[in-house]
Amino acid sequence: MIHTLESLCQYLDDNVMDDNHAIRTQVLDPLKSTLDEFTKLKSMLEECIDIGKAKQNDYIINPDFSPELKELNSDIQVIREKMEALKSHVESDLGITKRVDLVESNLHTFMFEVDKKEGDAGVRKSNNQYKIISIKNRIMSFTCGELKELVREYNELEDNYKAQQDELVQKVLEIASTYYPLLERVSIVVSQLDVLSAFAQVSANYSYVQPTICADDETNQRVLLVDSRHPLIEVQDPA
Repeated sequence: MIHTLESLCQYLDDNVMDDNHAIRTQVLDPLKSTLDEFTKLKSMLEECIDIGKAKQNDYIINPDFSPELKELNSDIQVIREKMEALKSHVESDLGITKRVDLVESNLHTFMFEVDKKEGDAGVRKSNNQYKIISIKNRIMSFTCGELKELVREYNELEDNYKAQQDELVQKVLEIASTYYPLLERVSIVVSQLDVLSAFAQVSANYSYVQPTICADDETNQRVLLVDSRHPLIEVQDPA
């Protein structure tokens, strides 16, 4: 949201040149002042949120934000590297030409996949070292004792990581909630801009004009309408 506001302010700043223009005084200036107050919140979010994953709508705490998370994340990466090394060993052990893939699974967390024709023979010669999980569309999914143990360690680390992350997320939310009054101010200004933009678009599409308000003259008060049209009636019956 803060990045969006920055872009909006930049756009208005570049296109509204008159310092006394209503858009600048009533919209841009108030938005700029709120952005100044958002500086601390923005700094905190950029430090604690993994921005790369946030752009993919995956909001997680940056591991570098906490020593505990950083250590857990490092341990998780070590397990992943061990799984990759085990995959290479399995390829060699099965004596196949096609590669073995390490894939994620909702049920098994991680498992191996290989072409059924090549993998089947190697698995059967392994003296029950490998366990077939399923065979679908000529792809054989399987696991082994070493992978199961690595998965167990991986899940344990992931659970610890999630617990630590949840605590930090709660703290971040508590701090962010103190900015609620500021968010209300922003929403009011943005809603005004939204209405004015809608008015401008309709006026441009239907050639509406701004009325001329004359000075007070009690002796000659009147409303003068020239070629006036009711907007709703016109939409219903343009003729």
